[in-house]
Amino acid sequence: MAGQPKTEVKKASKEAIELERRSDEFTIKLSIVVGKKPAAVKCGFTLVDAFLNGINYFFISLKVPKNNAKDPIIVKNMGFAFGEAIRRLWDRRRGKVNGISIHSEGEAMCMFAINAKRQSGEANVQLMGAPERGLNPDTLFFFFEGFAEGMQAQVNVTVNLTREKSQIKLISQTLGDSLKQILRI
Repeated sequence: MAGQPKTEVKKASKEAIELERRSDEFTIKLSIVVGKKPAAVKCGFTLVDAFLNGINYFFISLKVPKNNAKDPIIVKNMGFAFGEAIRRLWDRRRGKVNGISIHSEGEAMCMFAINAKRQSGEANVQLMGAPERGLNPDTLFFFFEGFAEGMQAQVNVTVNLTREKSQIKLISQTLGDSLKQILRI
């Protein structure tokens, strides 16, 4: 049986964090800089790349093992690492407890509500409608489950999917605005 993943923080400040999440099977390296222009994340998993690239207000660098980047355990641990990094930034910045953001474009709508009180993390993800090509609902569930656990927060996501606009972009923008609120950016 593989060992439980552990996180090691390499650098941390109010404006940036760098950490590694490791187990016997993988190493995930994550770096976030607040307020810098987003860069092109290329972790080897198209949906996670597109999702993280769409979040404004952060420069994010994410590296995962290429041989198993599509594994649900890896996706959940990428979410966990991202959540833990946001939690540590939140602690250092003395952030707000709640962040709520709603975006809509035509009939497409996305809502994020993050309650960052230190508690066991739990994600509630509701998707309505047909996902666009390339958007795997299971991947979103695994990512946000890990994100909520790593951040030790309650995360509620509701998305009304339509084929009008990019669904991934809408989800990313809404999450980014919620994170902006709780981190006081």
